[in-house]
Amino acid sequence: MRRVLFAAAVAALMLAAAYMAVSIRFPLKYMEAVRENAELNGLPPELIFAVIRAESGFRPDAVSPKGAAGLMQITEATGMWMAGEMGLHGYSRGDAFVPEINVAVGSRYLAWLLDYYGGELPHALCAYNAGMGNVNKWLADERYSSNSPNGAKLERIPFPETEKYLERVTMNMRVYKFLLKIRGKNA
Repeated sequence: MRRVLFAAAVAALMLAAAYMAVSIRFPLKYMEAVRENAELNGLPPELIFAVIRAESGFRPDAVSPKGAAGLMQITEATGMWMAGEMGLHGYSRGDAFVPEINVAVGSRYLAWLLDYYGGELPHALCAYNAGMGNVNKWLADERYSSNSPNGAKLERIPFPETEKYLERVTMNMRVYKFLLKIRGKNA
């Protein structure tokens, strides 16, 4: 009996250590803002966490070479536009560095892109990364897309950075879905 209990304790410790190791690489920071905006915008929270991890690595002060800022890397133009759509009067570039505002604006933009692309998550994520203009060109070009009864589908992404981004966010989503499921059971 002691051996069984010892083996169970060792297994439990190993699982806890594995969970902690994954949690360090895949943090669940800003949980309240993510959950609130996921619910508000009809998005799974794992998607918002995955985008934050891919965009900024959870650094609220991150700035890209193209000037995108904050957790979800919002450009000034996108931030001003989405803030206006949301009724956030007085929005300025500095607001992109406020995690709660950044997550609200980034989540709304992501939901808007999903709606625009008919729920096609790959299209929305590619547009989030490479811009709608590029994705719309790819969808119109038979070298990169195919037509189906439901509309054009991206078959190939001509920007290697965007292709890697899509893969990274998709993998991040799987991990966050798992972490959130475990956390939900143990909360």
